[in-house]
Amino acid sequence: MMNVQPAVTFVVPCYKLAHYLKECVDSILQQDYADLEVIILDDQSPDDTPAVAATLTDPRVRYIRNEVNLGHLRNYNRGIELARGRYLWLISADDKLRERNILGRLVGLLDANPAMSFAYCYGVLLSHDGVEGQTICETGDRDRIFTSREFLRLSLERNRVCTPGAVARTDRYRQMGMFPTDLPFAGDWYTWTYFGFMGTVGYLATGGVNYRRHTLSFTAIYTATQAETITGDEVEVRWRMRRSFASPAFQDLRDRCDEEIVSDYAHRTFERRQPTYQFGMSPAAVLQSIARFSPDEATTAAMSAAYFACLGDLYNAAGEWKAAFTAYRQSLEQQPWRPRMAAKAALAAGGSLGRRVRKSAEQYRMRASSQAGV
Repeated sequence: MMNVQPAVTFVVPCYKLAHYLKECVDSILQQDYADLEVIILDDQSPDDTPAVAATLTDPRVRYIRNEVNLGHLRNYNRGIELARGRYLWLISADDKLRERNILGRLVGLLDANPAMSFAYCYGVLLSHDGVEGQTICETGDRDRIFTSREFLRLSLERNRVCTPGAVARTDRYRQMGMFPTDLPFAGDWYTWTYFGFMGTVGYLATGGVNYRRHTLSFTAIYTATQAETITGDEVEVRWRMRRSFASPAFQDLRDRCDEEIVSDYAHRTFERRQPTYQFGMSPAAVLQSIARFSPDEATTAAMSAAYFACLGDLYNAAGEWKAAFTAYRQSLEQQPWRPRMAAKAALAAGGSLGRRVRKSAEQYRMRASSQAGV
């Protein structure tokens, strides 16, 4: 008989993934940690998901078919509402657990550390026909317990967590109000950073899960059809994190967040020159985005100036001096009277000669700094 209150709830959302469902659920049921339940949430899938689910007779498995199609994040949130376990693991029906002891190890980490919000391992890519590929979301080559501040700093660079490889305290989801449905692509990234504010984070340096890539996967569909949504979500996550760093105690993280926001904008503008790059932003779009998210005019001006300065550095490093000069000049338009920026603009206008002068100056500063530290 199934435990009335299992330790772990697996929420398995399923839409057009019947052909992978049994493999996913079997990988859960075969874990050496057995105190669990599995909730299959069929989001009105038009395939034979009900028939496949009917073959899964283990009493720990519950099958629920939604009355209407909810979409992936609302389906996640329904699973969170239904979960009975103190820990919750979200894993799509096309992914699977790769190591039979991974659940027990992650649960053990959470049990031993009451202040820990969630724990995760990295993933190993899996093709549609079951061939393993590269690893994703590795956060080092040794097991770690990250402090809140350590994890937040890492998360500013990029999403560090492969969703099917993470198990969290169920009450953390409920405290934050579930997955943010207005971030359809990057809602998981935001969720992990939110949890990072609420406690420590555990990491096991092992590929405990398979993350499957195929044409019907959520990521593949969004990449092919919703590039603007992906870009908007990824930009917004860092701005939301910035708002969370309002306290003076987080000034260092807010400064780092500003650097990452600016760098991300600049790289999106720089890379959009490549015709195959899907996630670019024009300078006009960047300025609109900065104005939208900035809390005041001073922040808008400072972030805009920093964006153009970073963009100028990218152009300068690529030997595109005319574009670099234009970007530096635009930076000065946002915040005038900055001698160093004016010097960068002047050197960019000098082309290859200006670049050599700038490189020599940088080398001189590095030598002087090194000698001062001796």
